[in-house]
Amino acid sequence: MEVLGDLVMSRPQLRLSQRTMLLGCTALSSFLLVACTSGQDNRPRETASSPSSSARASSAQETEKKLAAEARTAVEGTAAQETLVESGVERVTDGVHSEPFLRAKEEYRLTAACAGDGDAKITFTPAAGIAAKSLPCDRSVVSERFVAPESVRLDITGGQGASGMIAWRISRI
Repeated sequence: MEVLGDLVMSRPQLRLSQRTMLLGCTALSSFLLVACTSGQDNRPRETASSPSSSARASSAQETEKKLAAEARTAVEGTAAQETLVESGVERVTDGVHSEPFLRAKEEYRLTAACAGDGDAKITFTPAAGIAAKSLPCDRSVVSERFVAPESVRLDITGGQGASGMIAWRISRI
């Protein structure tokens, strides 16, 4: 720093050019700062942790829990003395997609209920003698007996605009 001070003090012709250069750099940096920030919207944004968005998320989770409990209760109320093979609760928007391990030529029962809005469609691939069925999301229970083929895939998919929760179980009879 002292060398720079000696240059400024000992050479008057450099003093003017250094000041000009300093002013030029200051002006350039100010211009760049304004240019980089002029297109931005500097208003505060609502973040995921803001009270209103977390309240909505909490409310949606509570609704999901309530609908899941209603659908699960409907399905569990039908389980007699059957042996549970597989079960679950899924969002209608995600659907149910399962390839359960079933013994060929044994008899099983699929029981499903949907709580929410709209309807869903139940399909088996291969069809296993069961036509595609509609599953209304009004908490009613749909039950279907079937004899298992060598392998089967179960899909329950939500219809257009459907929402809510699907509870399902496959039991051996």
